[in-house]
Amino acid sequence: MSRGRGGTSGRGVGRGSGRGRGANALPAGLSFEDMIAASQARDPAPLYPRFPDLPVLANVSDKERQICKYQMGFVERLKKSPYYLVDTTKTNSINQVPRYSDRYKVVSSKLPTG
Repeated sequence: MSRGRGGTSGRGVGRGSGRGRGANALPAGLSFEDMIAASQARDPAPLYPRFPDLPVLANVSDKERQICKYQMGFVERLKKSPYYLVDTTKTNSINQVPRYSDRYKVVSSKLPTG
């Protein structure tokens, strides 16, 4: 029974359904040997681009050590202040899907002491 076009049954006709045309069809005049020879004639591309020269880390000066010490002290004072909030609510384990990354999660359940 025809479905409107061409008077065929609608099966086995149309684009790409002919017999004898496989995915291996090459253009006329080319053989697989020609394709292999053309691919081997090219120079291989480099695996990765060259990294730019990175600056060499100089020795840490006394001034930089002092700045680092002040910064770390400031962070510690913030953590010990009463305004540093830690979420202490437990999530409902029934509604949570266990994740692989939860095995390695660091859980801080108590407030920092100071």
